[in-house]
Amino acid sequence: MNGLGWIFRGEDSLVYFLCNLGYDVWVINLRGTEYSRQHTSLSTSNIRYWYYSIHELGIYDKAIYIGYSMGTTSFYIYSTVFPDEAEANLKGMVGLGPAINFKGAKSLLQISAYVWPVLKPIINTLWHGEIIPGYTSVFELFLKTSGGMYFMQTLINLIAGFDYDQMDAISYPLLSKWFDTAAVNVWTHFLQIYRSRIFQHYDYGFTRNMIIYGQLKPPPYNISKISIPVALFVGKSDWLAPVPIDENKNISSTWHFDVGITEQI
Repeated sequence: MNGLGWIFRGEDSLVYFLCNLGYDVWVINLRGTEYSRQHTSLSTSNIRYWYYSIHELGIYDKAIYIGYSMGTTSFYIYSTVFPDEAEANLKGMVGLGPAINFKGAKSLLQISAYVWPVLKPIINTLWHGEIIPGYTSVFELFLKTSGGMYFMQTLINLIAGFDYDQMDAISYPLLSKWFDTAAVNVWTHFLQIYRSRIFQHYDYGFTRNMIIYGQLKPPPYNISKISIPVALFVGKSDWLAPVPIDENKNISSTWHFDVGITEQI
């Protein structure tokens, strides 16, 4: 997803709201998305261009103060790999729909996690490391009809959870600009975390893991290193990234840091 998701609702968007309050707001487009595809030497048709995972998004690209979904994942990686730098540069982090712990998830992505090993080499061969370039144009055609919007709403609900009251039908035609392409390795890393339920580095396979990490399996990210204040906002009906909360509505101790949880009602 690109940064357009923060502004496509115009004056109703969070970016406009914060700007109107006088804040200096920077909207980030992660590499490979529509507005961030330039490279000093590689073109997007070169598979080497797409050879990065969420780890690289976290440690090389800019950290995110207010992040949504995978944007929060990038923050966690950045602040665990460079905890001192994060503490020096950030006053805190606000995470919307934080994607780090998938325990209890029941998203449609469960299916894609198991078919991905078959799809990955096919996509790499056809599109050189990029996940189906141009598919947003198909979404754009879909969203021009009421039937297409209903289909997209159903698809989003199956991925993220059913909550019709939170859906903004007026903004649907703009969703095609928000959904964007991504590197195969980014999605591989995301599904790796999803399947293993472990927030860990990218798995290159036993041989390369030994070279890169000095062990057969990728090491977990140590989120206990995060020292800056973190506030997480989680949807009560979130199927993709539910935050583990006990019967007393306290966040699971596995998260290792103090957060405030606000559930949608």
